[in-house]
Amino acid sequence: KHLNRWFPNIGEPEISSCWAGGRPLIKPNEQTSNSSRVVREHEIETLPCGLISALGGKWTTCRPIALDTLKAIEDLLGKALPPPQNLPIIGSSPTSIETISSLNSQRQKILDHLPDTALRENQLAHLQSNYGINALEIIQGSPQDQLLPISDVIPICKAEINRAIKHEYARTPTDLLARRCRLAMVDIDEAKRILPIVQEQLETANLPFGNLDLTT
Repeated sequence: KHLNRWFPNIGEPEISSCWAGGRPLIKPNEQTSNSSRVVREHEIETLPCGLISALGGKWTTCRPIALDTLKAIEDLLGKALPPPQNLPIIGSSPTSIETISSLNSQRQKILDHLPDTALRENQLAHLQSNYGINALEIIQGSPQDQLLPISDVIPICKAEINRAIKHEYARTPTDLLARRCRLAMVDIDEAKRILPIVQEQLETANLPFGNLDLTT
């Protein structure tokens, strides 16, 4: 209804998936039930017993929250900690220019490894957008049948599933289809369609192969 309010000519769009999330907010001193009036800032609390708690905030401010928490630790210990180091995000180089250069130089190498399918270019874009300069490492050494896209919506392959199980602590179908590749958040029916493939990979790794659960 809200979409039609702003786009009256869109008709009745098909909803392929839906989800919601919660954000922790610091309750103000004055009583209010209007969350829009509650600030989104974080707060670092140090109790007399020495317990330090990071409260409120959001994912996009995780680094300032971490730095403020370290400052609270310094105050508690009464001495300075080593200065924080600049670390590139996983899948990137120290600078954006280097990252772009590495991504461009890897394009053809990745294409040479991928099976010749109609989704080849989409698969390349998916791998680089998800794994950055580590994309080539994800697929190197995997046989062609492990690199075939198993979905037209998000062209993930079995090699990615296996890596998530072995190196990213994925343990359930929900871990793989909602928390790693996000397919369940985009198209729940498509996620259910490839669920048996995911369950098979989990079973091969001697892990429980339960159902897709988006309630937690």
